[in-house]
Amino acid sequence: MRTSRLVERFAERSGAPFFLVVGTAACLTFMAAVTLPVDVALLVRAVRGLGPGHGLAGNADAVTVLVVLGGVNVLWLVTWWRNRRSRGSASAA
Repeated sequence: MRTSRLVERFAERSGAPFFLVVGTAACLTFMAAVTLPVDVALLVRAVRGLGPGHGLAGNADAVTVLVVLGGVNVLWLVTWWRNRRSRGSASAA
């Protein structure tokens, strides 16, 4: 009981930074444990699904997976890069 009260007081005093750190850690953990392995498995399966022996539907499916996953990842990287660049120039000024 005493520990939970200490945690509550800490959360009250620290406010948003506490929840920001916990939320960020949870998101990064989920990404590392779930999102990355699923993305890699889908990409590997899509690359293996390309080729003349897989037919038109198989190739179309593989290309669609590569375009969608690749597009989402490129969009994320561009957004991340722009945010990092703007933070760097703002702190330098």
